[in-house]
Amino acid sequence: MLHTIGPHLVLGFVAYCVYVVPCIFMALSYYKIGREPLWLYLVLSLLFTPIVTWLVRIFVPPNENVLDRRKKKLAWRMACPYCSEQIAYRAIYCKHCHSNV
Repeated sequence: MLHTIGPHLVLGFVAYCVYVVPCIFMALSYYKIGREPLWLYLVLSLLFTPIVTWLVRIFVPPNENVLDRRKKKLAWRMACPYCSEQIAYRAIYCKHCHSNV
């Protein structure tokens, strides 16, 4: 079976599994802590190996602004700061207490 596929194809697949897949996971771990753009960390991981980017990842703090923005983007409703009723996230004023949000 190995002779029909070719040893170079098998070695290429092994190299892909051993090197590129961990690079993708490292880029996703940076994205998870709010570091953007995703492609930048994928390229850095491919250039400097996943081990080096993992060591750098230990010292990089999460970007709270991006994480908060993502949470708000996913939330469809929020509590009014004055009456605590649920209103649409993009509401200009509260329909319950008529205050500007």
